[in-house]
Amino acid sequence: MKLLMALALSTTSCNCMSKMRPDRRMLVRSLAVSAIGAPLVSPAVAGEPARPVKPEDTFYQSEDKSFDFIVPKGWSITEAGFMRQGEDPRRFFPVHLFKVTASDSSSHVEVTVDLGYGTSLRDLGTPEVAVQRLLPFLPGPPAQVKSVERVQGAVKGSSFLLVRTEDGRALKVAVIQKRLFAMSSSGPSAEAVLETFQAWPINIFCQSQSNSGGRITPGTCY
Repeated sequence: MKLLMALALSTTSCNCMSKMRPDRRMLVRSLAVSAIGAPLVSPAVAGEPARPVKPEDTFYQSEDKSFDFIVPKGWSITEAGFMRQGEDPRRFFPVHLFKVTASDSSSHVEVTVDLGYGTSLRDLGTPEVAVQRLLPFLPGPPAQVKSVERVQGAVKGSSFLLVRTEDGRALKVAVIQKRLFAMSSSGPSAEAVLETFQAWPINIFCQSQSNSGGRITPGTCY
């Protein structure tokens, strides 16, 4: 009889503790609310767009998911990408790993991804040295540099070098996994696109296939 009573008490205690233990989803939701009841603003997550994509926007992501950007209504993107048809963005390989362009009637952006660089912006040298290496990625006439600054990306820890010219053009650059990612922009509505440009590290299997210039096996890049 004592043994049965002990077992009953043990079971009751376990059930009570189980009921008292908060559900993980409830705990996450509670942590996402501040002390005054207002939702906390979370930083962007790697791989997500830099901002919410509106129904009229176009979200472009490279086939290997190493870079992406958003263009507003009225813009067109020439090249194919992840789940997207178009011109081959690898048509200049091996000179360029990727070349992607987008434009509207008055503005233009161009993304170039090249191999053979370091692992971070520091490998480009000082800002003065870096600019001289980067100006060839800016289409158009020779540029007079107005400013060079390091800016933070949407994801914590990510950063880009932002170069602006006297004639209003701009170049946004990241260096990741020995790749250089550069978006050039020109025109009155290009700034909004430039702000959404992001670059990401990818897994080693995806990187190997992508760097070879060939087709990427579905499911390799995630």
